Amino acid sequence: MYKKTPPSENRQNVHQYAKNGQIDKILEMMEKVRAVGRVAEHVLDERDGLMGATPLHFAAEADQTEVVRFLLDRGAPVEARDSYGLAPIHSAASKGNTECVKMIAGQGASPSCADRNGDTPLHYAATMDGGTHGPEKVQRHVDTCALLLKLGCSIDAPNKKGWTATHRAAFNGRTEVLQLLLNRGANPSSVNDEGNTPLHLACMGNRIDCAQMLIAAGSRPNLANAHGRIPSEVTKNQGLKMLLERADELNRSRRKDVRTIYAQPTLPQKALRDLHDEAESGSEPATPATPTPAPAPAPAASKTGMLAAGGDSKKKSALELELEQAGPEGRELFGRMRATSLKRMASNISKKVIEDVPLPGVERETAEEELAKLSLDQALVTDADGFPAEPDGLAGWSQQDL
Repeated sequence: MYKKTPPSENRQNVHQYAKNGQIDKILEMMEKVRAVGRVAEHVLDERDGLMGATPLHFAAEADQTEVVRFLLDRGAPVEARDSYGLAPIHSAASKGNTECVKMIAGQGASPSCADRNGDTPLHYAATMDGGTHGPEKVQRHVDTCALLLKLGCSIDAPNKKGWTATHRAAFNGRTEVLQLLLNRGANPSSVNDEGNTPLHLACMGNRIDCAQMLIAAGSRPNLANAHGRIPSEVTKNQGLKMLLERADELNRSRRKDVRTIYAQPTLPQKALRDLHDEAESGSEPATPATPTPAPAPAPAASKTGMLAAGGDSKKKSALELELEQAGPEGRELFGRMRATSLKRMASNISKKVIEDVPLPGVERETAEEELAKLSLDQALVTDADGFPAEPDGLAGWSQQDL
C-alpha cells in the first residue's frame, strides 16, 4: 500500500525507518530534532509526501510490532488519517497483522472507524491484498477478523456503496474469512447499492466454494439485483449455474413443505392453533379442573411426548400435566396469558409460513424436522417458580426458533 517515498530531508526518512524496524534510527532522528530546538515527538506525526501517512501507518502495515509499540509508547497519534482516510488500524488490518491491530486498538483506536469510502478495518481484513496466499497468511486474516469482531466492529457495516465485509470476502474468494463471518452471524443476503447479495458477487467471480457456503447459510438463489438479474444469470460457469438451480428447487420444495405442515399440523401445533382461534373469537378460556389424585403416583412428565396419567388409559399432554402441577394460581395465570401470548406466537408462526422467505440452505434439516420441534410444552416457558413466563419471552422464543 505504502510505497517508498522520495529521498529528502529527515522528514521523510522516519517513514522508512519505521517500515524497516529501525528503532535506533528513529531515536537518533529524534535526538537531532531535539538538538535544534524542536519537539522530538513531532517526528512521530510526520506525514509521508505521497499519501500523507505517518510512521505508525508504515510500521503497522509492515508488521513491525516493536516499532509500533515504541511509537505508541511515545504518543504517536492512533487516529491519524492519510489522504485516503485510512487510520493505522486500517493499515494493520489490510495485511492481517493481528498483533498490531490489538496494540493500536488498545491505545484507543476505534475498530469501526471508516475511511473515505466507508470501509472499516473489517472490510480490509476480509478483502486481503491481491494475489494468492498460503495457509499461514490466510489464518492471520481470519484471526484479524475475529479480533476486530471481538473488539466491537459491526459485522454487517456497509461502506458507502453498500458493501459489507461479507460482500468483500465472497467477491475475492476468501473462503476461510467468509466462513468465519457467516459463523458469527453475518447476513448472507445483505444487498449493496446495486442490489447485489454476496451470492451475486461470488457468482461474478466464479467462486464456487463461497457460493456453496452462502447457500448453506440461507442466501436466496432467486433474489434479483437492481438490474433484474438473479445469481445464476451473472455467471457463465455451468457448474455454478447447476448448483444455484438445484438450491432454488430445494428452497421452493421446502417452502411448500412448510405450508403443508401448517395446513396439517402435528398435535402440539394443532393445540396451539386452537388456542389462537379461541383467543381470536374472544371466548373466555376454560380453566382446567383440578384432577383427582390417582392411587398410584403418575410417571414424570416428558417434554417430548404424551404420558399416561395414573391408571387412566387416556393420555394427557405435557401441557395438561404441567398445569395440574402448577396449582390453581398457575392455571389462572395461564388462562389470563394464553389469549395474549399464544395469540402472538401463533400470529408469528402464520407470518413466518405465509411470507415468501426461503428456508436456510441445503445442509440444514428439512422443514418438517424443523417445525416438528415446535410443541406447546417447549413454547410454555416458565419462570423460577414454575409459572408461565412473560408474553415477551414466549414471543421471543417463537421468533428465534422458527
